[in-house]
Amino acid sequence: AGLWFLVRRRAARAAAQVPDLLDLLARSLRAGGALPQALGRAAGSLPPPMGEEVGLLGRELSLGVPVGEALARWRDRVGDPDLSLAVEGILMAEETGAGLAETLESLVGTVRERRAAASKMRALTAQGRMQALVVGMLPFALGAFLAWMDPRAFSEFLSSTRGIALVVLALLLQGVGIAWIRWIVRP
Repeated sequence: AGLWFLVRRRAARAAAQVPDLLDLLARSLRAGGALPQALGRAAGSLPPPMGEEVGLLGRELSLGVPVGEALARWRDRVGDPDLSLAVEGILMAEETGAGLAETLESLVGTVRERRAAASKMRALTAQGRMQALVVGMLPFALGAFLAWMDPRAFSEFLSSTRGIALVVLALLLQGVGIAWIRWIVRP
């Protein structure tokens, strides 16, 4: 569980650096540098983990790994959808001869707008997510309260067929309610 948490945290930190990376690459390319030089500058300018990932990409390219293969490995290592979009843009610009700087500049704007919209959506759905948590915990809190108030009656309730059937029905309806709330507030 600890390793999974660290991997997820590293991926989230790398994903947060994607707009800055694309901006650095676009500015370096606009200044007249080629992609390997732009990657080298970005690797030196960005903190870990993205700086390390870009440095690894630059080393792969300098060792003669084909651009498409090195970019695909990079995309798979980082696993961010915005970076995948950038990799596709870079590959398309390389194939068609289009201006890579312009492509990356437009991607930076798109990525920042998408992230701002996602952040706003998370803020707007926070109340619904909290409601799902309250709805999920309320029956257990009520059951604990009833068991505390009258332990004998509660144990009789749980030992009867009707009591067990009611608990199963309540848990089923609880699951449906939580799933419904999560479906409504999903970003």
